[in-house]
Amino acid sequence: MKLIQLHGNVNAETAYIVSDYPYGWKRTKKRYWIETTKRGQRVVGQTLNPKTQLWNKPKKSTYSDLRVLYLNEENNHCENDGISAGASEERLNEFLTKFEFSTKRDLREIDIIRAYGRVSNHLTWTIRSDDDETPRQTTKEQNKLVNAVARHEYREIQKEKGESK
Repeated sequence: MKLIQLHGNVNAETAYIVSDYPYGWKRTKKRYWIETTKRGQRVVGQTLNPKTQLWNKPKKSTYSDLRVLYLNEENNHCENDGISAGASEERLNEFLTKFEFSTKRDLREIDIIRAYGRVSNHLTWTIRSDDDETPRQTTKEQNKLVNAVARHEYREIQKEKGESK
């Protein structure tokens, strides 16, 4: 499959526009962009109403830590892919083989995803019955521990790259 990664589509004004998009029995335009907030990134799509020539309400995908728009040359469709913390090292490497990243934000997110992937390789979970009296960690305690180890792994990744401070 041949992919062309799209860059710079960050709002409605810079969106990638599909000029011949199906709209019921008619054809219209549809635009796509990647919205970035403190929660992550998501794809936004918006169609042009052919009757009124006004843009319809934007439809937004779920958040990922990192999201990409690309053109699939096999079917000439605008598609997207994303990845978040918790992805395996194998999935991250596959993602990085398909797409290129250069912004400071994207490179930082890649390192964070890699750090959480390394942490998840060492996690074990035990499920016990309610009558087991062994002390348990709360979800908050578990998250605090996982985040602390992920911060350590992130610093190790920075050292490996020669970026430690």
